[in-house]
Amino acid sequence: MSEEKLVAVQVADIGNQLPKHVSPSQLSSFDRCSLAYWFSSVAGWREPAGLPQIIGTLVHDVLENFLKIKAENRTKEVAWNLLRDTGEVVIDHNKSWLKEEDLVTLKDKSAESLKGYFDLEDPTQLNIDLEDLERPVTAIFESVKLYGRLDRMTRDGVVWKTNYFSTTKQHYYLVMLKIHCPRLFPLLSRCR
Repeated sequence: MSEEKLVAVQVADIGNQLPKHVSPSQLSSFDRCSLAYWFSSVAGWREPAGLPQIIGTLVHDVLENFLKIKAENRTKEVAWNLLRDTGEVVIDHNKSWLKEEDLVTLKDKSAESLKGYFDLEDPTQLNIDLEDLERPVTAIFESVKLYGRLDRMTRDGVVWKTNYFSTTKQHYYLVMLKIHCPRLFPLLSRCR
């Protein structure tokens, strides 16, 4: 019988403190596994990002910076250049663990996502105030303070709150919260 080795790990005492607010991601984490939620949101333990998260963050950053450009200059060529430049930084930052097949996946999936974005909308037709990119949103829902950020808001007679979401295949979808989540829409419309 092999002898098991125990390793002591020092953990800071966090007392009974709970987070001051809860984000949609934290609610999702809690729904999947309350213990994983506790470790990440209460105790503050973080796992390194995996390839899907890196791809999602890369495309999100590209879209955020792309939408800061004047509408008439939001061309596919500009977006592809942003993806290339931002992608080089991401690859350089993660080169210690990215394998060749990871690089291929990162490039293919991020390009597929950006193409999917252009299939969904024409960014030259969007009127976006810079204050409405990554706009913080708070609401109290049954005594729980919710906090999050909307990827963008657009105002074209109707105020649309839009977030980018990806599936496991890394296709990006625009989700209009009014359609996607009607119960939360009245709360989220009070953006601060």
